Parts: sequence; structure tokens; C-alpha cells
Amino acid sequence: MAISKFISRDDPTGDFNASGRGPAAGPDATPYNAAKLVLAALAGGAQTRLPSTVPALFMTRPAGTDSGVASIVGDDTAEKEHPTAVCPITHAPCFGDAVKAILASSATAESVDRIEVMQGASCGSICFRDGRVARFVDNHTARRLASGDGAVRVTATIGGAVLRDIALDIAR
Repeated sequence: MAISKFISRDDPTGDFNASGRGPAAGPDATPYNAAKLVLAALAGGAQTRLPSTVPALFMTRPAGTDSGVASIVGDDTAEKEHPTAVCPITHAPCFGDAVKAILASSATAESVDRIEVMQGASCGSICFRDGRVARFVDNHTARRLASGDGAVRVTATIGGAVLRDIALDIAR
């Protein structure tokens, strides 16, 4: 299944719908579309699992908040469900929106050292150059990590320079 097909299914704005074929006929490079592709790349695993893992990762709440939402919904809905549960740095209500905010501004992207995602779990971090870290984790993963279950964890990382370059390309 092509990544654009599974992303278009949950995109309420239709951003990922593209007409035509060939060069320049694909979806527009928007912060939302780029955030979904970055999360898909970091989530790793089988491509057939991406339709369930990426939306769950996108909607993962800041650490210490309720992470029960498992489907992508508009920003206003997420805000209504948890009005005070936002990232302390980007002020985004979920991990995907924080990544989207970073990709929407090259200045914000410049302040990011890296984004890390624990593969096979709804768990990610945004590490800023000034030492601050915004952590996002669902309740199930948080309990597994706290229990010290001894499982091997694989983390995928994307550097801040790459994020800045993506943000600059989107702005063009």
C-alpha cells in the first residue's frame, strides 16, 4: 500500500489527494503531509502496519496526560478533549501537531536538535538545542517502560538540520 493512500484516508482536509501522474502531480508539500511522512519513516516496521501505527503515534499526547485517542482528528477536536494537555514547548496538543508546528517554521525547526521515536510504540521525543525535551507517550507504553519489562527498544532519529531543510522546502 502506498504511503499516500493510507495518509489520504485520515486527512480531513484532503491535503494528500493528488490528481494526475508523473512529476509534480503528487500531494502538496504541507507541514501536515510532511509530518505524516516523517512519522511514517521514524515509526518503521512493516508498511502494512503503517495505517495503524502512524495515526496512533501522531495522536500521542504529552507525557503524563491521557493518550487514549487513537485516530487522527482535527486540531479543534483534540483541544476540546484535553484543553490543558499540550506540549510545554510547542503548545501542540499531540506529537504529530508538534512535528507539524516544527515543519511549518524554519525558525522553530532551527531550534530542534532531533526528533526521536521508539519503534513499535507510541512514544516520541523532541529534543531542542537548548536542552529542553518534550516527551510524548501513550499510557500503555508508559506502563510498559515503567515496569522495566526488559524488552529491547529501537529508537529512530531525525536530525534538526534535516527538519530545517524540510521546513525551508515547504516554505518555498
